[in-house]
Amino acid sequence: DDLRSFIENAKNEGSVPTDYAVPFAHTPAFVGSHVDGYDNMVRGVFEHFWKGQPRTEIKGRFNLIPGFDGFCVGNNRELKRMLSLMGVDYTFIQDASDQYD
Repeated sequence: DDLRSFIENAKNEGSVPTDYAVPFAHTPAFVGSHVDGYDNMVRGVFEHFWKGQPRTEIKGRFNLIPGFDGFCVGNNRELKRMLSLMGVDYTFIQDASDQYD
């Protein structure tokens, strides 16, 4: 589906408030595979809220974006465990490990 047009029409018709943020990404059926769809969803959210915004660096901290992972329950927890053991300060983006329990 053409989500951009769908959201624009919904706002024009009053179904969605015009100032309400609606990030989106095209589904795998529209373009690419389920892996592409996951990556597009993450990118779509970031671009919606932060495109064109000034970037600020936080020294000693990094963002971890693991991408699509069918084994995220174990893998993400292990990544977080190892980073904690090393004393690394991070922000974990898109951690679905708790949702799959």
